[in-house]
Amino acid sequence: MYPSDFGYGVLKSNCRRSTFLSSYDNQNCVGENWLYDEGNEWTITPSSINNNYVFASFFYGNYGSKYSTTKSYMSSVARPVLYLDPNVYVLDGDGSISDPYIIGMWKTFLFYCFYGKIRVELRIMKVRTRYAPSPTGYMHIGNLRTAIFEYLLARKYDGSFILRIEDTDQERQVEGAIDFIYKTLELCNITIDEGPNNDKGYGPYIQSERKDIYKKYAEELVEKGKAYYCFCSEEELTAMRERANARKKPFLYDGRCSRLSKEKIAENLANGVPYVIRQKMPKTGVTIVDDILYGKIKIDNSILDDQILLKSDGFPTYNFANVIDDHLMEITHVIRGKEYLDQTAKYNLLYEAFGWEKPIYAHVAMVLGEDGNKLSKRNGDASFMDLYNTGYLPEAIVNYLSLLGWSPTNNQEIFSIDELIQNFDETRISKSSSQYDVKKLRWFNAQYIKTVSYTHLTLPTTS
Repeated sequence: MYPSDFGYGVLKSNCRRSTFLSSYDNQNCVGENWLYDEGNEWTITPSSINNNYVFASFFYGNYGSKYSTTKSYMSSVARPVLYLDPNVYVLDGDGSISDPYIIGMWKTFLFYCFYGKIRVELRIMKVRTRYAPSPTGYMHIGNLRTAIFEYLLARKYDGSFILRIEDTDQERQVEGAIDFIYKTLELCNITIDEGPNNDKGYGPYIQSERKDIYKKYAEELVEKGKAYYCFCSEEELTAMRERANARKKPFLYDGRCSRLSKEKIAENLANGVPYVIRQKMPKTGVTIVDDILYGKIKIDNSILDDQILLKSDGFPTYNFANVIDDHLMEITHVIRGKEYLDQTAKYNLLYEAFGWEKPIYAHVAMVLGEDGNKLSKRNGDASFMDLYNTGYLPEAIVNYLSLLGWSPTNNQEIFSIDELIQNFDETRISKSSSQYDVKKLRWFNAQYIKTVSYTHLTLPTTS
């Protein structure tokens, strides 16, 4: 996930500072200041064995023409990795290395040193994004906007765009929907690097074909004590929900099966008692969700339900399958709806239980329909194919949707796909919901119609 194709650099500085987050004193810097030298590594060697804070920073600029020099580049793609001698101590009380602070155009680490050497490597990850729709019919424009954002992010950083089909809800699956997804992305000039039709070694890319994989990892969590078998019947669960409703409180499973003895669990399994596997949530403290747009969000663990990971039919739940697949497919960035922000705490706890690195998240505000409600296929809102079959050009739809919740640094409105890739900055995605405006879409379509030939306006049938 983190190839060293970018190289490393040399740091010839020994800047110290005495107070947390204060300005460092240039008079205390020994040797040259921060110096980038491709092909080597950064080192900081304290010149004294006295107790000193060591101040390590990375400037966001001048990394070559291949990469952006903006804050989004350092916060989204470059990941400093630290290697410490045994006698170097970080400030965190638990001894771990915290995320770097971002101050202006600097990415900053602060260490408390007795003596020793710190090696800091700046790794440039191979960006891999994924679009993971459910095969439940035509793609509505809210889902298409997510695909566009994921695609622009991947292409901006010379990364890969993956299509994954999330068909864990078998009852809602529509025959031929996968073909519609491919057709929609093709018409929008969104190239799929990997997917069900072009496996690049990370497949299968359809979740129903990965059931054995999910079962293996769910059972691994049980062995680690991070999940447990739950044998509660539907009648028992219904009674719990009714009691919660009577108390006017949200239903949270009470964890009773997590307290079963090993002997009782073995007996139930041997007798074929139906079960699900639930994630064992911490009941105290908070879980931190780190988001490109919202920063660090604290989620109280007491509100987290012991969610089901593996259902009684052997299928994974949506949340569990996402974590397993994103890790195994080496997904680095995930763009998803803001309404799932709280759920990401459960994702993070799963990553921590496995000891896996988390992807970088950007939770985007929803697209509202003209009536002010969330766009949804279930509500019969317009799909891409509906628009396409009534004369809207794919280029116009993509251009309009890309600006629905994202803004460039200037007032430009008409963008080719290449211009969108060049200008896209994920940190400029809006935190506010966007409203679908068919009049504005018509205006975009009119601009594109003026520039195309009559041959191009002959639309193929898709039925």
